[in-house]
Amino acid sequence: MNFLWAEKSNWFEQKGWIITLVLAIIMFAVFIVMVVLIALENKREKQKAKKIENDAYFYCFGGIDNIVSLEVKGSRLVVVLKDDSLLNENQLKVLGITSLIRATNKITLIIGEKGKEILEAYNKKL
Repeated sequence: MNFLWAEKSNWFEQKGWIITLVLAIIMFAVFIVMVVLIALENKREKQKAKKIENDAYFYCFGGIDNIVSLEVKGSRLVVVLKDDSLLNENQLKVLGITSLIRATNKITLIIGEKGKEILEAYNKKL
């Protein structure tokens, strides 16, 4: 009996590094999968937050149906509205708009890089 145990023990001593290596590879693979899944979830959350923010801008403009046209000019977003009385300037300030120029139905916002995102979201909703 002791002889069989000695053989098994000797086998584990000789092959133990293979078992350790296989376990390390499995643990590393699980770690990589977890990192990728977390990164994908973070990306989805950011996209969802951008969509909500873009929808907030459309709400401030009086809804998507109130927008005649959107145009990005550098850091400015030029919005032409059907009914400018529906524009919610206070909410735009809450969203971070520092400057707003009103000319009847044409509204120019200093918005920075967000203008391109809003224009893309608008074009997707059409």
